[in-house]
Amino acid sequence: MAGGLPPSVGMMLRFALVGLVKTALDFGVFNLILLLSPLGSRPVAIFANTAGFTVALGASFLLTARYTFRVPARRERLWRYIAVSIAGLLLYDGALVLLLALTEADGLVALNAAKVVALAASATWNFLGYRYLVFHA
Repeated sequence: MAGGLPPSVGMMLRFALVGLVKTALDFGVFNLILLLSPLGSRPVAIFANTAGFTVALGASFLLTARYTFRVPARRERLWRYIAVSIAGLLLYDGALVLLLALTEADGLVALNAAKVVALAASATWNFLGYRYLVFHA
């Protein structure tokens, strides 16, 4: 740690940076689907959430392996990454469903606010799962 951050702090900061890229993709797809949907925002929110998460997932495996955890992006890690990510998606969608059931969230701003809260549960799971189940040394 001579003059720098502890390795675990650096790893968490790299995870956060990759997370920002992943989140930008996720929210971009989410909002695009909501804006283009003729059904209104609330009925398609879970579909849009799943689609956004899926696009972001595809873009983040290499960044997470090579940049965040600094390990090779091997095929066996990809399958574990997908499994951890699917569990994260279930947590993400579940939290969003719960938030939508408990609130009057409707419209772009309210749905995005609910999505941010749901994202926190998913991001915590994803970091721990990726760190200890996918990209461990």
